[in-house]
Amino acid sequence: MRAICAALSLLLTPFAAASTDFQKITCPVVGTFVKSGLLVPDQEGFITKDQTFAAMLDHGVPMTIAQATTDSNFFSFACPNCPTRIDPFRMNTIPSGRRMNSPFGEPQEHFRSTGIREGRGLAAFLAGQQRCLPPGATAWTRANVECFTLVWDRDMGCPGIPSNDVSEDKRPAGCKRCESRADNPACKSGMFDTIMFMFDAFKNPITETFAKDEYRAMWLDMEFPSGHRVPSPTKAPQTPEPKTQNPPTAAPATLAPRTQSPATLSPPTKAP
Repeated sequence: MRAICAALSLLLTPFAAASTDFQKITCPVVGTFVKSGLLVPDQEGFITKDQTFAAMLDHGVPMTIAQATTDSNFFSFACPNCPTRIDPFRMNTIPSGRRMNSPFGEPQEHFRSTGIREGRGLAAFLAGQQRCLPPGATAWTRANVECFTLVWDRDMGCPGIPSNDVSEDKRPAGCKRCESRADNPACKSGMFDTIMFMFDAFKNPITETFAKDEYRAMWLDMEFPSGHRVPSPTKAPQTPEPKTQNPPTAAPATLAPRTQSPATLSPPTKAP
């Protein structure tokens, strides 16, 4: 009986496990939306495609980026192996250092990965920053971020800083293990698209740059940049309009019959 009661209590308990352990979320954009409260998992801990798409649009993410992002993470023509809903705290489906296919029906990993949010953390981010951001620079440009995508763009065992893991089923045709996109354009993968989407969606629209400290904060702490402050989750209560009594209705006026003869009517004319 105790076992049955314990099982029932688990089923009836609202989702709470890992709901505040945001470091488990491997995608910095999804993590930022969840941490800010703009994307709230249901009681089972899942988010859906429509929910994520709506949250991104509501927070100013361009529609093309929101569409491409959700299509590549949730079940769609672009990703038939993706799940219909995702537990954002369990998106790391390939262990670090492994080369394997992403599990069918579970969150799909990119072909290659930075590992910044999969355990490599600050050290990996600083390695990319040191390689791609000039000394004294205070903001990331598009060129800097494109450089950033190449830092981990080789399989494990290759020269340089390798990918954290490899999703073999996502390997582009013709891309060899030790080739990056810089060596072979065929090696372009989801890691490049995701990092560039993040830059394009949250950069300063005036300067076309991403402040250095804010770029780091979004990657490591899942904090929106200053131009994308989180709106208040509570809305000011709307004051209902006072009910008004219907005004007394006057007796309908008696309309005089038209006396104009048809001969005097002008034909309809088109507006100039």
